[in-house]
Amino acid sequence: MNVWVKRAALAGLVLLTLAGGFVAIAWWRADLAMARTYAVRDAPLPMQTADAARGRYLYETRGCSDCHGADGSGIMQLDAGPVAQIHAANITPTGLAGRYDADRLGAVIRHGVHDDGTTLVFMPSMDWSQMTDNDVADLVAYVLQMPPAGKVHPRSTLGPLGRMLWFTGKAATLLPATVIDHRPRTRPVIAMSASAEYGKYLVAMCRGCHGRDLTGGIDLGPGEPRSANINMARGGLAGWQQADFMQAMHSGRRPDGRQLADIMPWRAIGKMKQTEREAIWAYLSRPQDTAAAE
Repeated sequence: MNVWVKRAALAGLVLLTLAGGFVAIAWWRADLAMARTYAVRDAPLPMQTADAARGRYLYETRGCSDCHGADGSGIMQLDAGPVAQIHAANITPTGLAGRYDADRLGAVIRHGVHDDGTTLVFMPSMDWSQMTDNDVADLVAYVLQMPPAGKVHPRSTLGPLGRMLWFTGKAATLLPATVIDHRPRTRPVIAMSASAEYGKYLVAMCRGCHGRDLTGGIDLGPGEPRSANINMARGGLAGWQQADFMQAMHSGRRPDGRQLADIMPWRAIGKMKQTEREAIWAYLSRPQDTAAAE
C-alpha cells in the first residue's frame, strides 16, 4: 500500500513540475512578445482632408465609445482574474499626454501598438487592420480634438491564464500586434452602399467576437455567454429576415423576444445609417459562406 502511495505522490509531483514548467514557459514567451517592437510603415494619413464630424460618427458606431466612453476617458475596466486586467485607455489629451500624433494613433487603431511600438493588450485592432486611410483619418481627427477628461489609467496586463491561452493559440488576439500583418499596403476606399461588398468591410468589426468565420462560440469573459453563430451559411441566424436584424439592432431583442447580451454592441450598430445596416445584412445573408479566408 505504501508503495502505491509513494508512486502516486511521485506522479503528482511530476505533473506539478510539468505544469509549473509550462506556466513558466508561457509567461516567458508572453513577456518576449510584449517586449517586442513592431515597425509600422503605413503611408501618412490624409489629415488635410479629414472630416472630424464623420470621425465622431465612426467613433460612436464602430464600438469605440463602448470601451473608451463618450468623452474618451476610458470607461471599460474589467477584472478578469487570472486571465487579464483590462483598462480601456484614456484617449483624450489627459491620457495621450502628447505622445501620439495622427499617424501614431492610426497605428494604435490598425496595428495594435503603443507609441513605443510594443503590442497593446486586448485591443481589437485586428478588426480594424483593413480600415481605409480616409476612415482612420476621420476617426483620428475627431479623437485629436477631444477635450481633456478623466484620469490616466494603468496599462492592461495579462495574467497567468491569459498568457497560457495566448501561448497555446486559444486567445492569440489578446496581444493583437502578434497576429496582425504589419506590412504597408493599399487599403482602397469602398463606396458606402447597401451592398454585400460594403457589408464585408463593416463586418470586420464583428469578427473579433464572432470569430474569423463568424460561427461564434468564443468565450467573451466571466459571466458572459459565448458569442453567437451569425454565419447564415453555417446555420447561424436561422429563420431571421432583414426586418428581424434591423429591429434587433434597434431594440436589442431577437425575433423571439429574448434580449441580446449587453456585450453585443447593438446600440452602436443601431446608430449606423440604414444603408450601412442593410449592407451588413446583405453580407451576412449571402448564400455563400462568409469564411475566415476573407
